[in-house]
Amino acid sequence: MSVPTSSREDIAACAERSDYLATSTLQAKRTWPPIAAHRPPANQGATIGEFRLLNLARPFVTPRNIRLPPTDKYGWPHGVNYDALLKARQSSLSTRTTFRGLKFRRRYEALSGNEQRILFSLAFHPYVIDVRDQYGIYDVAALRRAQSKRELLLRTDLMTIDVIVTYVMPGSLELHYHGISIKDAKYVPNQAELDREQRERNALALRGWTWELMRGDAIGQREFVNNFGMYRTVRDQDVALNYDDAHWFANAFLRSSARGAMGSVLGRISRRLGISDDAAHQLFAVAVSYGFLTVDHSKELKVELPMHLIR
Repeated sequence: MSVPTSSREDIAACAERSDYLATSTLQAKRTWPPIAAHRPPANQGATIGEFRLLNLARPFVTPRNIRLPPTDKYGWPHGVNYDALLKARQSSLSTRTTFRGLKFRRRYEALSGNEQRILFSLAFHPYVIDVRDQYGIYDVAALRRAQSKRELLLRTDLMTIDVIVTYVMPGSLELHYHGISIKDAKYVPNQAELDREQRERNALALRGWTWELMRGDAIGQREFVNNFGMYRTVRDQDVALNYDDAHWFANAFLRSSARGAMGSVLGRISRRLGISDDAAHQLFAVAVSYGFLTVDHSKELKVELPMHLIR
């Protein structure tokens, strides 16, 4: 099915109209697969349990041989090629930030402080393979109508999910998908918000995906500060290329004494391994992100304090 190409003037006009999204703009953000005749998923109508991503047992090591497909089966790119549908840079948003990803070298769009805390936590979650923020779910019938008429797609026909996580489970390389709606810690939904939650849950259930509402206080301030401290040491590194080195470092770490302050412990290990102190701090953070080491976030993680890990 061909997609009409809009002129630059059409796209510019669309950008000034907050209720519409140009089909050509949407096309640029995803790769269009052939649209086959609709067949309900095998598990359509099944009740999906209340899955909670943060409740997955630790320690757990991210499998080495995980490979993401270029796109999911709905056409949205995975990994570095994904581009969030909503941008935190838009001036209409009061609380926003962008930051470079940890496992993928692309910009992440946090539309609130709560989203930032959770996105940092997901970066160090070893079950998590990919995180796609501001993910769009579109109405296929409405898209077809808009394309056939060379019209703009109504924003009401495109729903955004705060975060879609791709994750794995122990003993399998199969990819699973989980949607997260992120709200403030004091969030008390009214009826319209409850209806929105149910629409999100239903839309993902039709795909066989799970959904949960996650409040900002699901990640405490201490865990956020710990994660941010580790992130700063590796934000300019290609983390994925250091998977094997992080495994090697973690094995050496677990065979070493953890007595003393974090800086002293990592310094001793770096000298024994023949690497710099900076490299030791970087490999420590990478090892945590892939689950070779698991930080106890009930304690502060600082160079001048003792280290606390979950073993």
